[in-house]
Amino acid sequence: MGTPDYAVPTLRVLAESGLPLVVVTQPDRPAGRGRTLRPSPVRVAAEAMKIPVLTPTRLGPKTFHTLQGLFARLIITAAYGGILPARYLALPVVGAYNLHASLLPRWRGPNPIAWAIRAGDMETGVTLMAMDQGVDTGPVVDRRVVAITPSDTTGSLTERLGAEAAVLVADWLPRLLQGPVPMSPQGAGATVAPKFTAEDARILWTEAASAVSGQVRSLLPSPGPWTTALGERIVIVEAAIARESPGDRRLLAGEIEGRGEAWRIGCGTGSLMVRGIKPAGRRAMTPGAYERGLRTALRQVQ
Repeated sequence: MGTPDYAVPTLRVLAESGLPLVVVTQPDRPAGRGRTLRPSPVRVAAEAMKIPVLTPTRLGPKTFHTLQGLFARLIITAAYGGILPARYLALPVVGAYNLHASLLPRWRGPNPIAWAIRAGDMETGVTLMAMDQGVDTGPVVDRRVVAITPSDTTGSLTERLGAEAAVLVADWLPRLLQGPVPMSPQGAGATVAPKFTAEDARILWTEAASAVSGQVRSLLPSPGPWTTALGERIVIVEAAIARESPGDRRLLAGEIEGRGEAWRIGCGTGSLMVRGIKPAGRRAMTPGAYERGLRTALRQVQ
């Protein structure tokens, strides 16, 4: 049971095991400017491998009876996108396990990768855990630690964590199939990683440059960190903390200084070098190209 790109490497490992496999993923969702229905990455991968796919809109009685008829030995979830009711957890003969993209109990919830970046964590990882009726509260089987680099976005870190999840399930699959495995409780120090709201994606230029950089990187590639200039929403698509020299002028929060094709934008402390933007309804471009289209040099974002 999985939906996004993060789950695809795990699906491939399970497919390569030669075991009978059925995939459950979220139904097709509208995407892109045309809001065209698109299948999940897991559905695309599963169908390419000729694996049966179920796409229930809800985990109701019909879906339950369908899965009950499979007589599954094991359920593995990886970012499925829904909470399994108790009776679903009791379906498999051996158990139901989840590959959560954080070092639990830190960052329980649907958005753990982005929050690890936004919080400035130095590392995160993947936790293989037995599922219970809570949200990512079950006992831990094993973990894999992954370092977070200064340039990581949610997109790049998701790719690495997905690969680690696949390694983790490959290591444990033979033992999981045999029956109960040793587990330990998560312990204290839980934090929650909810989905971002539209306001969470608005850049807070009054924060320190390190915090703004974390916010920006946590929102890439989606939903995209945004700010406004001349009343127009602009998504930042490429940025990094500016390397300031002693002669650089101290910029106010949101103040722009042109640097060739880039902008240096002031933060609460320090500044951010922005090299790529996407104005509303337009393609991605450099700040320099955007200003040439306006025929004016911008001096402030908000």
